[in-house]
Amino acid sequence: MKKFIYICAFILFSIFIFKIYLDRIGTFSFVDEYDNFVAAFFMLKNKILFKDIYHNRQLGMVYLSYVIQLITNPQTLYKLVLYHRLFIMVFSFLAGLLLVIRFNLLGLTFIFIFEIIKYYFHGNLFIAESLILYPLVYLSFLSIDRINNKKILISDYIFSGIFTWFVVFMREPYIPLVLILYFVILFGKKELRLKIISFFVFSTLSLITIFTTSVKDYLFQVILVNQSAVLKNQITENEGLIKMIFKAFSYPIYILFAGKINHYHLILIGLSILFIILIFYHFFIKKRRKEALFILLILGMAAIRATNPGEAFYGAYRMLVWVGLFISSILILIKDIKNKRSFKISVLFLFLIFMFSIFSPQSYLWEKINKEKVFDINYNHYYVYGETIKKLVRPQDKLFIDGYDSLVFYQSGINSAYKYSLFYPAMKNISLFTNERLKMFKNSPPAFYYRDCVTKNDLKLPDFVVSKYINFKTRGNPSCLYIRKDILVDPIKLEEISKFGFSF
Repeated sequence: MKKFIYICAFILFSIFIFKIYLDRIGTFSFVDEYDNFVAAFFMLKNKILFKDIYHNRQLGMVYLSYVIQLITNPQTLYKLVLYHRLFIMVFSFLAGLLLVIRFNLLGLTFIFIFEIIKYYFHGNLFIAESLILYPLVYLSFLSIDRINNKKILISDYIFSGIFTWFVVFMREPYIPLVLILYFVILFGKKELRLKIISFFVFSTLSLITIFTTSVKDYLFQVILVNQSAVLKNQITENEGLIKMIFKAFSYPIYILFAGKINHYHLILIGLSILFIILIFYHFFIKKRRKEALFILLILGMAAIRATNPGEAFYGAYRMLVWVGLFISSILILIKDIKNKRSFKISVLFLFLIFMFSIFSPQSYLWEKINKEKVFDINYNHYYVYGETIKKLVRPQDKLFIDGYDSLVFYQSGINSAYKYSLFYPAMKNISLFTNERLKMFKNSPPAFYYRDCVTKNDLKLPDFVVSKYINFKTRGNPSCLYIRKDILVDPIKLEEISKFGFSF
């Protein structure tokens, strides 16, 4: 009967939260999201990920986008974004339902708290962090049960293998974290046959996944490119590896003393105070040190890309997994309190934080959203440039984009002139990619060249080819788009694109 009540409560809450996120379908244009869209768009043109399409993250999100686009066949930019974000909502519902069914009130409480604040961390966008959080929470609950010698179900072992594979091939920074959780679940000789089956599921799915693409290019882009470009930048931002690690493992304390104060930062401060008290209680009073140290370990590993507290949305998405595991850790610590008075005080404190997250006037829940206007603000320039190219393009023409605005490829429907399809700023210091870029301009310069002038990166046309292109003007000012001078533009088409404010 209790489980039925939990499920009903979960469904009612999901209806409420779905309405919130449906109203915000068009909020935020984020490169990590639309990079998945565009890579899948090129896969639908029979290109091979990594071999023909640059992608320095795991392949799972691109494959998901490929399936979504193949099934739904979105005809507009709005529908492309809509279908992917609806998928996130459906996945969140199903994953949340599984947590409620398996962990009862523990899972339900997690959903209530996390789903309300995940918007601040881009938890509604089509990025890997939005998906892998739920399997990681499931595995964290199981690993704590294993440490405390509680029963692990047969289905848990199967799900553990599937979820570990899922996280590994969704987002590479969390591979060490998920493997540690999985190791704890499989550790020991008890129920060895079930553990072997679980590992067989994980390893089989992993081998199948790896060999769906070019293994050499996959390893180069996901491991070497990230190591030389992305990881190096992350260490530099944190002023060194030691400081980065220290910040990650002391993040609950760091929250109390750093960052600007805003609504969701106040929520994190409240959670941090509660967490620090609970960890102290378990470690020094209850002497459940194994459990406490394990929680600190997984939280430190989840915060390896820690951002400054109070930093919302762009950048803050790096903390989405940590926030989810932080909430689940607090719930685990509260659940294990045996003293009734201490338990009630902890629950009350958590309830007050939950109430503040909803009813504070600063909460995003009370913002009035004009869906059409918000979408237009975030995606209009992709539409305008894409439609301009679409009206001028000939069957043989191709486009090259310098920078992050790869969504112009989708809107225009045009193919890329570049061997690796996409060229992002992280590639500019890697000779393999820069040499191919120069070779393209020397041997087959694209009909259209687009420079990402929104992010103001320093990528631009090579000097030796500048004279071959003419820059479109937008309302008399230089635009981001160039066209090769030898391409004759039909005056009628030129008239058509003038409605977007373009001219020579």
